[in-house]
Amino acid sequence: MTVSAPKVTVLMPTYNQCRYIDKAVRSILTQSFTDFEMIIFNDGSTDGTADYLATITDPRVRIIHQENIGFTCSVNNGIRLARGEFITWIGSDNIHEPWFLAALLGGLAAFPETGFAYSAFYLMDENDTITSLVSCNHLAPRNLAISENGFGAPTFLYRRSYHDVVGYYDEDMKYACDTDFWERILRHAKPVYVIEPTARFREHGEAASTTKKDVIGQDMGKAIMRNLNEIVTGERDLASIYGSHPDFPTDMFAIACDFGAKVALRTRNPRMAAPFYEQALSLTPRRQLLETLTAYVGLSTHLASNELLAKVSAALRKNQALTADDFELAASLVLEMRALAVSVAVDPAQVKVLLVCPVLERYMWRDRRTYSYISTLAAQNGLLPS
Repeated sequence: MTVSAPKVTVLMPTYNQCRYIDKAVRSILTQSFTDFEMIIFNDGSTDGTADYLATITDPRVRIIHQENIGFTCSVNNGIRLARGEFITWIGSDNIHEPWFLAALLGGLAAFPETGFAYSAFYLMDENDTITSLVSCNHLAPRNLAISENGFGAPTFLYRRSYHDVVGYYDEDMKYACDTDFWERILRHAKPVYVIEPTARFREHGEAASTTKKDVIGQDMGKAIMRNLNEIVTGERDLASIYGSHPDFPTDMFAIACDFGAKVALRTRNPRMAAPFYEQALSLTPRRQLLETLTAYVGLSTHLASNELLAKVSAALRKNQALTADDFELAASLVLEMRALAVSVAVDPAQVKVLLVCPVLERYMWRDRRTYSYISTLAAQNGLLPS
């Protein structure tokens, strides 16, 4: 008797996550959508994980014990073994909502021309307490690879057949293989975004997203550099990153470099942003001023009633060329933000990028002197990556 292939394959590599793995596994086995197989790779765990896995009796689960080969190699091995039409891989310390598979499959069914779905998700701590909601930007799907928290979306589902087109995950990238893969897969697929959160991503002291931030940032930077040429291969492709830029259709490579800089900054790797900025500026000086200058600061709550911000905005609403006084106001605002960061004990290298005054962006794309002037002031005051 031939057993029909499941609709979905769920892969779970695990290494020494005995404390969390039971909740992770049970969150999959209790999914409302039941036509799936689950392949768990015990990647050389030494903490009792093997004993726990021996208690699982669900026939949909296949368990493979192996020497430690790493997360990426385990995922690739799982893909080769997978029988499902769609595939996903999950962390053994996360929890997925009961509607995880059903919601993503529903999104794919609603848009059958696509083959890749992802969703919003929660962050939680080591005690299962939800700390925040991460809403991935469905208007800029490449952001799923570089959410502002420095890791990719942990909630996704895609056609297994894409691997026949774009290959497998890069095993040389231990901590950012997904970034490289998303860049490749998005050349062939327009993803569906499901606004409902479908998982809880755990942040804890032993997680790679906590202990390997520098390595993750370096790997993500390599992935962006590797795919930079492909990122700029068409108007539609870049629009998927940034949305429409009708006023500057020829500035594609500069925009891609800007994207690379954002990757570096959002993965807590500001020094890696510098070469991206330099490349972008060699092509065009029209840059988003305050995103560059406030790369280390995210203090919107402290700036809500800031008088300097109001003055800068008022000056820009004149619809006139920026004056030296406007330059000084903008520079003073940045300096004040820097002081605020120190006063509230925020680590500037650990906060997300904030575009304080979007109105100013229009001027930065138009006026070479504006960018040059403010950049010089910022560099003199130590506000740019070095």
